[in-house]
Amino acid sequence: MNTIIFIFALLTTIIITLIVYKKQKYEGLQILLITYTILGTILPLKEISIFALPIPISLISGVSIFTIINIILQNQGKEKAMQELWLIWLVSVFSYIILAISSLSPSYITTSFNQIFGNNLKIFASSTITLLTSLILNIKLYYFLRRAKNKIWISNILSGIIVQFVYTLIYFLLSAHLYLPLETLFGSIIITSGLRILINTIETIPLYIISKER
Repeated sequence: MNTIIFIFALLTTIIITLIVYKKQKYEGLQILLITYTILGTILPLKEISIFALPIPISLISGVSIFTIINIILQNQGKEKAMQELWLIWLVSVFSYIILAISSLSPSYITTSFNQIFGNNLKIFASSTITLLTSLILNIKLYYFLRRAKNKIWISNILSGIIVQFVYTLIYFLLSAHLYLPLETLFGSIIITSGLRILINTIETIPLYIISKER
């Protein structure tokens, strides 16, 4: 069941990205970037089980941030893409402030809210540090491959394989997942990085379509 939901969510994200860009262009990409960053900030503590291993529910929105950054990098250049990292950082901090404020609410509200989103500073810090570090690596690597190969598919897929694995490794090592048994931790890293690479590869489709529409 979780696999079906995963596939549906991925296809929905791709369609939304194409529609929003078609209607709003660059402003639409920024709206998507803010939306995916908020989801990536407030949902990493929540997990679903895929292949009997815990996988962050924010997986698709997290990878989609890289796709949006690559679209901006492809169409508007490296400097513009780097500037968007400030937006991501500000949105991440703002999102966590909202979560922190929620902890001041009456206990029954706080409990319900945390059951949906979670409220863990360590997870937030791990997610934000990992995201920004990986995005910087992604921008530099994608830009290098784009100039060397001049092929969107090659640039996105090769940079994605490296960056998404690095992201997963750093995130799991920094976050509270260290309490997991070693075999489960290793399996989660492999499965999560594999899924992130798969999502990144499939999301090359909107990246390619949008870049060709310029």
